[in-house]
Amino acid sequence: MIKKILKKNIPELLNDNKFWSNSFLSITKHRLYSHYLNPCLDDNDVVLLLALKNGEIVGYMGVFVDYINIEKKNVKVGWLSTWWVHQKTKGSGIGRSLLISMYESFKGRIGVSQFTPLAKRVYDRSGYFQTLQKNYGYKFVFRSNLDVVFPLINNKFNRVRGLLSFFDFILNIPINIKIVFHKINLKINKDIKLEYVNSIDKNLNDFIKKHSSNYLSKKNINFFNWLKAYHWVQESPLKSYTTYKDYFFSMNSEKFNIYFLKIYKLSELIGFLVLQRKDHQLKVLFVYYDKSYSNYISKIILLHCFKLKVKELICYDDQINIKIKHSFNFIYYRSRLKESIISKKFGDIDFSKYNINLGDGDCCFA
Repeated sequence: MIKKILKKNIPELLNDNKFWSNSFLSITKHRLYSHYLNPCLDDNDVVLLLALKNGEIVGYMGVFVDYINIEKKNVKVGWLSTWWVHQKTKGSGIGRSLLISMYESFKGRIGVSQFTPLAKRVYDRSGYFQTLQKNYGYKFVFRSNLDVVFPLINNKFNRVRGLLSFFDFILNIPINIKIVFHKINLKINKDIKLEYVNSIDKNLNDFIKKHSSNYLSKKNINFFNWLKAYHWVQESPLKSYTTYKDYFFSMNSEKFNIYFLKIYKLSELIGFLVLQRKDHQLKVLFVYYDKSYSNYISKIILLHCFKLKVKELICYDDQINIKIKHSFNFIYYRSRLKESIISKKFGDIDFSKYNINLGDGDCCFA
């Protein structure tokens, strides 16, 4: 049995003690409440599917509801966000039932903005999807990150993460000295001013609109104000004491924030950045700017990396990446591929003519 949780069901579910006392979480409360306030969501839109067997939850699928602009028309789409099935039901078809139900709930208008290679194979076998876009970006590494890289290669390294962190500390001593000189070289002209904001006003909204004419997902005041106020990930300095292990997706991070940054040259607004800091990493989620000022934008992003003492930067903007590569303000870099897929329901639309930000889909939240 597949149970649909609609927007109008959320207030009741938030107060359902039985649901929240389960041995694992199908969603977090702050994530569920964020869905409830999604400006794109209508009362009868699905936010979560629960697979039930003998009254027990044995699987779930979440979705992020958004609009994309195709041929100058806004079309509602459901981006698949979480998909989990209990191991004891392996081979029962519950995972596919969840996917079919979500597909039907959105009349076929679904997509996936990020996924693992294993999930991609499942999506391919379903026959529902086609490639939306393949976006190429870079991961720039500024500090030794053995305690991050090694556990990703093999889970056994988690046992010696403390030792890896110690090696990072030693290796980063000369690197931190080098970064001091990088910061001096990145000095910004006095006519450049920054303004950190926590909401979007009309003038900024007009600037975003001006610089996103060919974007697949055109963001506005309502979206950005919602993004800033209702994160899916909560900053949790004492993360180890939380219930983060009860949820199989992002829930808590020791350090987490989303920065809205307006950039001025004299009194002229020349750029707007949305940066996400999550533990050791900084991501450029959205960037809107006059292309002639890409040098300033790249310097400001690098200065954030050094000031926040992050180890990595993820960016998919071509011009900014070129500037950063030429600056040599990093230890090394790796190319990255962000592949997104969308339902064949959308037909033979040429999606290559649209620009896609790293933060599009659920990537700005998840």
